This record gives sequence, C-alpha cells and structure tokens, in this order.
Amino acid sequence: MNAIVTPQPDPKKNGSKAELPEKLPTTRSRVAMDLCNAYALGAADLEWAHYMVGDLKDKFFELRECMQKNYHIHEIHFEKLTAFFKMYEFFLEERQRCHQEIAEKYSEESKQLPSQPLGRS
Repeated sequence: MNAIVTPQPDPKKNGSKAELPEKLPTTRSRVAMDLCNAYALGAADLEWAHYMVGDLKDKFFELRECMQKNYHIHEIHFEKLTAFFKMYEFFLEERQRCHQEIAEKYSEESKQLPSQPLGRS
C-alpha cells in the first residue's frame, strides 16, 4: 500500500511553513496530455451542442414554413429566432475549432517534451 506523503515543517528554518519536495510527481508531458484531453473533451462537447442546435434549427424552419403556409404569418416574426440559430451555430463551430486546435497543440507538445519530473521554478 502506498502512503500519501505530505510536506512537513522544517524545525531548523524560521517559522513552521511546510517545505515542498524537490520534485513533483507530475511530468510536463503528462500535464500537456491532460490539457490536450481536457480541450479535446471540450471540442467534442461543443460538436454535440452544435449538432443539437442544428437539429433545433431544422425543426424550427419546418415549423416556420408550416405556419407561413397555413396561417400566412410574415417572415418578420421569425427573424429573431433565425438570427439566434445562426449566431449560436457560428459560435459553437468557432469554439469547437479553437478547442480542437489547442488540443492538437498540447498533443504535439506532450510528444516532444521529455518525461522528467517538474522542478521548482
């Protein structure tokens, strides 16, 4: 069984501040891979959200067409929702693209970094 090591105060030094160990257990490449995974998950979630907004938009357009045809409702009454769908589709596409690019950047970074423990800066 592994014990959890917590920093202990050094009685030889002024005060009772805990001293951090010289090396942290996390490596830079692991941190980069964790960030890559987080951004990739964000990109996937945004892709699903984009799909759902697109599906809602399609249903809205079907309903709009039906209401215009059967009840002669003017297009102006649908403009705000039409603009809403266009804006959110653009937003989700753009954010998904950004998250994907950042995930790829961290993936490349994690492959290039050596697997050495982080030291103090």
